[in-house]
Amino acid sequence: MEVSFEAFYQVLKEKSILYFSLNYQGNPDPHYYVLLDKGTEILLFSVCTSKLDTILNFVKKRNLDYDTIVFIESEPDNPFSKNTYINCNSPVSIPYDEFKKMFEEGKVKYKDQLDDEHFDQIINGILKSRLVERRIKKLFL
Repeated sequence: MEVSFEAFYQVLKEKSILYFSLNYQGNPDPHYYVLLDKGTEILLFSVCTSKLDTILNFVKKRNLDYDTIVFIESEPDNPFSKNTYINCNSPVSIPYDEFKKMFEEGKVKYKDQLDDEHFDQIINGILKSRLVERRIKKLFL
């Protein structure tokens, strides 16, 4: 049975983990994203990766706080099959209409829900980041 975008969007909430491609930092492969805020015009996501070296290099080169990286260990209770890292310095905004189009083209897949502890760590990482715009930080204050 096919689900309409409207039905999907209604049940979508903060902490939802979705799988899709945004050609993130030049990589066209799909990634997992955690939904941070579901506005009426944009959706704000944080990208997940299993590549620790890439994230550590990003933080080190920019002299950023290491608390802006959230680690989610691969365990039976966690939604990821690999150790996963979330870079809180680079939240991604997607306009509602673009997200709807991606969903209708079958490019968005729902994975799971992130637990409260890791979600809070992401929000704290965003607030600590000096790269995240103030307007985005205001969403979480």
